[in-house]
Amino acid sequence: MGVIRWYERGLPAAIKEYGVDVLFSQTNYLPRRRLLCPSLLLIQHAGHFSSSYDQLMREFLCSPAACFFWALKRRWVHRSAEQATLLTVQTAALADAISEQTARPRGAIEVIPHGPGLAHQRKEVKNGPRPELFRIGYVSKWGVQKNFSTLFAAAALLRTQNYQFKLVVTLDESLRGNQRILETARVLGVADLIENKGEVAPECVEDLFDTLDIVVFPSLCESFGMPNVEAMARGLPLIVAATKENIEVTRGAALDFPPMDAAALAARIGTLIDNDAERTWRAELSLEIGGQYSWRQAAEQTIRALDSLMDLRP
Repeated sequence: MGVIRWYERGLPAAIKEYGVDVLFSQTNYLPRRRLLCPSLLLIQHAGHFSSSYDQLMREFLCSPAACFFWALKRRWVHRSAEQATLLTVQTAALADAISEQTARPRGAIEVIPHGPGLAHQRKEVKNGPRPELFRIGYVSKWGVQKNFSTLFAAAALLRTQNYQFKLVVTLDESLRGNQRILETARVLGVADLIENKGEVAPECVEDLFDTLDIVVFPSLCESFGMPNVEAMARGLPLIVAATKENIEVTRGAALDFPPMDAAALAARIGTLIDNDAERTWRAELSLEIGGQYSWRQAAEQTIRALDSLMDLRP
């Protein structure tokens, strides 16, 4: 209720009190009431426009009351997307989904990709001897869409084929969702293959990527998928679930697999472990594509979007 009070009373009052020219909301929401200034809305949660994410959320929430409030939030985001003066998202895939599910025309949605997350762009791929024990990373916080179960099932298959590896994850074990994920690993018999770093501080993310040999990203729904861009910026070979947004963001640099197919994911990982030339080529391709993402470019596009709204001030 505090969130609703802020958007419906506090934010409109602040706009009036401070004579705001343009509102830039990065929270997915706008007040339902009419504002005194034009608005730029950044939608950062693709789950509100994904049927698969919606189903996963309803299964996770369990209680009818929780599902009801989730549905209300989803409708609120849809309404906000429709009423914003200008709407921006990070991928064309999300822009298409919003246009299909709301009254917002596709041409009235601007795609502004973000920069390389918390990682800096490397100048060259790191070199070194072939690892005896491959470190395969999935750098991500918890989310119902993150699809750890497919990764763990793939790890179980790779173990039967005598591959030597560790799965490096970043899960806060105090959270209920993460406890479920790690229990799945125990059930599948791969708990001993997991090296859990816990939730990693922002300043340590880049260093963590640099300890990895391969990065996997099996997530089923993303607005952008920042770890993909971080992995590419650090010149790491990458394997992603073949969702529209993952394919769009990686731009051909990554190997992909059908999202829920553990055998296909295991085969892709096996390819990168077995084939040194493929692994090196994919790393170099990652570095090339990662260099195309820029925070400066994202900032300049955002400033142009804000400038375009200045003439619409009352």
